[in-house]
Amino acid sequence: MELISLSLLLFVGVLGGIDAIYFHLWKFRLYARPQSRREHVTHAIRALLVAPTVGLLFVWPAVGVTLWLVVALMVTDFAVMIWDLIEEPNSRRDLGGVPPMEAALHVVASTLHGAAYAFALASRPVAAWSQNATPIAVSSGGVSTLAALILPGAALLGVAHLVLLHRRFGRALRSEHR
Repeated sequence: MELISLSLLLFVGVLGGIDAIYFHLWKFRLYARPQSRREHVTHAIRALLVAPTVGLLFVWPAVGVTLWLVVALMVTDFAVMIWDLIEEPNSRRDLGGVPPMEAALHVVASTLHGAAYAFALASRPVAAWSQNATPIAVSSGGVSTLAALILPGAALLGVAHLVLLHRRFGRALRSEHR
């Protein structure tokens, strides 16, 4: 089940990359639009949640209290995803709204994202959920290695979102775009 979970997360990452690079950064330059700032904040928060969640699910498999922390990270991610959905209509109103292809991409990615997390949590043995759980080998070497390889990119994605949020950097990009 872990391999299914990680495979789904990797596919979601590809879809998210298309969404972020094509729609958010290139086509709409959301980071440079004052009316899209809150939407970009939601993207930054979600990007920052990727590395710790993937790391604690697959690289350093969480047990006990730490596993419940992973659940809290997942719940936070889903709450921020809902906030993003609420922000998008206002953020994109003057652009004609969210294009149908981007909206479809969001639905598919969100569905697969939820499925990936469900598989990851279902792969944990019952004993892993106990407050007194001791570390157990949950991830196979291949899954753990593959997950570790995506962590630097995930962390870089979070940092890039923070840099794009910086007002001075955003002003420079807005003036450069004119």
